[in-house]
Amino acid sequence: MLFRSVKDADDLVDELKRRDIPFIVKGLARLFDAVEIQACVGLFRYMLGEITATDLRELWDAAKLIPDVSKWSAAMRALDDGADFTASTRWGVYNIQRLFLRVLEALDLREDTIPGDPRRGELVMYQLGKFSQVISDFETIHFSSSPKSKYEAFAGFLTFQAPGVYEEADDDAGYVAPDAVVISTVHRSKGLQWPAVFVPFLRANRFPIKAPGGTQTIRTSCPRSPCRTAPGTR
Repeated sequence: MLFRSVKDADDLVDELKRRDIPFIVKGLARLFDAVEIQACVGLFRYMLGEITATDLRELWDAAKLIPDVSKWSAAMRALDDGADFTASTRWGVYNIQRLFLRVLEALDLREDTIPGDPRRGELVMYQLGKFSQVISDFETIHFSSSPKSKYEAFAGFLTFQAPGVYEEADDDAGYVAPDAVVISTVHRSKGLQWPAVFVPFLRANRFPIKAPGGTQTIRTSCPRSPCRTAPGTR
């Protein structure tokens, strides 16, 4: 599905969710709307006391991301250990990416263990991979921050800044596209990369955009006098 802007796809996204049809939005701008990513963001909000353990569990249940409920306690221990910012003097211990992977490992969360249709496992891992990229982008800049301030800044970044920062991002290079409906823009599409393409939401003068036309008068400075201006001339 190709749009002028992925913002125009809101109604389509809602309908795909309602019908439980797998889909991806190219780039990272809409990544944070996915329930799986909201659950991941909840990990860091829990560590900072912004939400309770019950709230976090509800996010992960809503995202259907817990392969085995008996392993949930191990994931919570990993978060609680990570939230103890006085446990070690080595700042490298508080690597955000490492903690994120520890939680996934504690849950034994892999493509073949994700609940639901097997196609969903591929899609979820695609989304988690892009979230991991967001973590890497953040840590590249904040690698020298103190542990607590780094996690506080990261939680704030995810909540208030990240969707806007990645508004125009198109960082899907290197990812194998899962079997799902792809929502993108006409500007990001590259030739015959899909077997079937739909271009909805066509509106006069917006998509396609209205082309400029008519006679235009362009005034420029003249090295000599008198200066004459003619339509369409410089």
